[in-house]
Amino acid sequence: MISSKSKGDEKMISLLFGAGASFGAELHKPVPPLGNYLFDKLVELGGAFSELPDDINQEFRLHGFEKGMLSIPNDSRVINPLQKEIAKYLSSFKPSNENAYVRLFRSLREYAKHVNVITLNYDLLIEHAMLMSGAQKVSYGLNANEQNYSVLKVHGSANFVPVLAPNVIFEGNVSIDCGAFIETNQIRSLNSHEEIIKWCDSRQNSDLSPIMCMYNKEKRVVINPKYLESKRKDYADVISNTKTLIIVGVKYIAHDNHIWDVILDSAPELIIVDPYPSEEFLMLLQQRNITHTLMRDSFYKSVLKLSLYIRSRVKIYPQI
Repeated sequence: MISSKSKGDEKMISLLFGAGASFGAELHKPVPPLGNYLFDKLVELGGAFSELPDDINQEFRLHGFEKGMLSIPNDSRVINPLQKEIAKYLSSFKPSNENAYVRLFRSLREYAKHVNVITLNYDLLIEHAMLMSGAQKVSYGLNANEQNYSVLKVHGSANFVPVLAPNVIFEGNVSIDCGAFIETNQIRSLNSHEEIIKWCDSRQNSDLSPIMCMYNKEKRVVINPKYLESKRKDYADVISNTKTLIIVGVKYIAHDNHIWDVILDSAPELIIVDPYPSEEFLMLLQQRNITHTLMRDSFYKSVLKLSLYIRSRVKIYPQI
């Protein structure tokens, strides 16, 4: 379910998850790799990434995933297959019962309506975990209650796809040096990895890809950019009204100003879960006198502390 309604300003506590959260959510089960290892995993699939020319391959290997993606030609025939491959790969991961997301959402079920859940990730681990934790359904936005959880996905998702008019086959369309390849009036969310594969492999969607930012410095959106622009605005509104922000596994990168500027300007109380935190970010917090607590541990090991902390804050803040 895609929700266009935002109620994040009614909640004082927000959770912001990044790639480090999904990576650190399990002990004995495969997890989505961090950026430095993602390229090799995608190449191993033997698909679009494995077919990139040698010069671009070298960009990925020498300079990392973000700079590698910046070297990709602005051509829909190249970008769409890569975006589809990322979506299919990242949506393949499913949480175990001991997954950190599952344990956290299970412990906070009665508090779900008091907490905004935000992620920068494309994977579906949060959605699976919410359903495994007792939610009847998961919506995309900020409309959680005891039965229905919700998550705001700022950079898009492996299962977000554009809705075309009935019987339209978007085939044979080539976009070169364009800002966006297509903008539709509606989007929908697919429910599973299998549905994502079916959608990506369908002839009807041969010139499309899921709605996700490109994994690079520019965070470019080639499919339905207006939708993700609205999610960025929702994110800024939510953070601006947050009293306590819990940041789990989000790497501080200064050029991601759409994420960090609103945090630094709003200056909520911060709880940072990161075994390898950015010293640059910690220095910024000190310079701005922003109250913060650092948990130098993995997400998996921090669940109990986070649960207790959120419970204590829900009792302190008046609820609307």
